[in-house]
Amino acid sequence: MSGGYFDYAQYHIPGIIDRIQEAIEGNDVKPEGYPDKYWKGQIYTPETIADFHQCVRLLRIAMAYIKSIDYLLSGDDNEHYYHERLREELKALREKTK
Repeated sequence: MSGGYFDYAQYHIPGIIDRIQEAIEGNDVKPEGYPDKYWKGQIYTPETIADFHQCVRLLRIAMAYIKSIDYLLSGDDNEHYYHERLREELKALREKTK
């Protein structure tokens, strides 16, 4: 087995993360070829963009939990390996964000 308890629905989360990241990166960036006279800019405030960043961070943490729980509930891991896998996944996330 390789997980599957949640019918692999958790693998939609990275796509959601990508879309939020695109919104962050595209905030207040005029699309190429868009007429200047019509461009008013994206109006997401710094507070909203900070919330987007927080959401991305939380979704990544959720993915680590979901993956570990999926393997446990699917019978791929026992509780010992569940905790070990989760610890490693969270550690990798912390190291990525340094």
